[in-house]
Formats: sequence, C-alpha cells, structure tokens
Amino acid sequence: MPFAEIDFNNPPTPYGHPMRMIDRVHSLDPVAGKLVARKVISRNEPLIQGHFPTFPLLPGILQLEIATQMSALLLNVIEGKGVARIFIAESRLKHLLPVTPGDTMIVETQLITRKDPFYTFRVRGTVDNEETVKGQITLQWFDSLRGAAGATS
Repeated sequence: MPFAEIDFNNPPTPYGHPMRMIDRVHSLDPVAGKLVARKVISRNEPLIQGHFPTFPLLPGILQLEIATQMSALLLNVIEGKGVARIFIAESRLKHLLPVTPGDTMIVETQLITRKDPFYTFRVRGTVDNEETVKGQITLQWFDSLRGAAGATS
C-alpha cells in the first residue's frame, strides 16, 4: 500500500471492534521504517472490563497486539505484504508501568532487521512520556494461511 493512500485517522488493518488496536497514526516514515500511532484506553472496552473489575488494566498481551498490528501495518507499507498474514514468531517485551483506562498510549515501532520471511521490530510504548513497554518483536509473513497453520501446529 503506497504511503499516499494511508488514512491516518482510519489506518488499514484487517481487524474490527473490539480487536482493532490502532486509533490513529501520528507519523509514518517508510524510508526509516518507523511508525508512531496511538491507542486511547477506555473503561468501556470489552477487553478491559474484566481485567480487573476493581483496578482495570490494559493486559500485557494486548500491548503486544498493539505493537504487532502497528508493525504489520508498517511492513505492509514498506514491503506491500498483506497485514492478515502476519504471525508473532517471537516477542521480547518488558512491561514497565501499568496502562489504565483514560491513558493515551503512544506506540513506536521501527523495522530493525529483515530476513524474509522474518522481520524484527524495536517497539516502545509511552503514556505521558513515561515508558510503559519496550523491547522487540519478530513477525513472520506467510504466503498463505495454510502455510501458517501448518507451521504453528
């Protein structure tokens, strides 16, 4: 997908509610392989209501999902690869601070290595300029979903 076709207010992902984890793209630099986007955390989101009812938090696995969706979108722009065919091959994230309803999480992802079909990204999440999560994720791109299913079973 060419950079000029990206709607920053409605970034292209294959996800719908409640799994769509990118609210808005702030910046995209395909040459540097970097994307910055945000996710506003709402108490009304079904994925947060039960985690935990008396002290709601954005689960760490959903922070990983935000980074994965962003990295897949970036890969789609850089390589023209389909977002729906990305799977997490490895994640090495450190969760530093809790993310709670009312927070606006700014997440940065940058492609640091590529060895097709594996792509490694450095990711960093902040709330109010404080790091909440940081680390690396490696995504694997599959030519077909059948190949993905066979590789993961």
